[in-house]
Amino acid sequence: MSVSLTIIQEPLKQSWSFLTKDSIRKIFPNYLKWGDKDLTKNRRPSFNTAFIRWNNNLYFKEIFNDTLFHVTTEELKPRLVFKMGKYGLSYEDQQKISPSFGQISSEYFLITDIDENSRFIFFCLSYYHNKRYIGFFDKKLKTTTICRETPENNSALIDDMNGFMPIIPLDFTQENEMISVLSPIEILHWLENNHDKANRLREEMQWLNDLTETSNPVIVIAKCKN
Repeated sequence: MSVSLTIIQEPLKQSWSFLTKDSIRKIFPNYLKWGDKDLTKNRRPSFNTAFIRWNNNLYFKEIFNDTLFHVTTEELKPRLVFKMGKYGLSYEDQQKISPSFGQISSEYFLITDIDENSRFIFFCLSYYHNKRYIGFFDKKLKTTTICRETPENNSALIDDMNGFMPIIPLDFTQENEMISVLSPIEILHWLENNHDKANRLREEMQWLNDLTETSNPVIVIAKCKN
């Protein structure tokens, strides 16, 4: 059965419809409001809606809503809330920072790119001037961590086992693995700026000695903690 979730836009209100390939199974009312009665003035970024699948469950989040919902054929059940305090943008005010070309730059926190595995929920936190931070919620310890920027790197996960360059996750598999892709140029740049680590790693990772700017991208596969 093919299933999707569609947003039906009406003046100042919405409803969420749960669809199969052939019919509407459920319509969920949205009690939050935003926008102008003149629909031609309303703008929304193309990446507003996110769907996440994990462990045979479907989850749904709008970028301007702080809640991650568990979607079933009967209800949208709140599962997780991102509490952002004064940096949170109310649902009603989303029009203020939604330019027509769909990009956002503001002083508010915006949560995007949510992924999940058996222990962690990973997400991207966007902030002022399009800064992006990698964050994750530890479901076992009930703690949230935001990865800081470094002078030479964007926010990323630190390789504290091998001492290799920071990693930005690209995806997660059902086998609890994290996947990332590194370009040869960024690896060579990191090696050039980290001579001590580079000399040691070239002995342990012989393939680094043969790496050139025209080499193939490097796929990183890391096993996540349970």
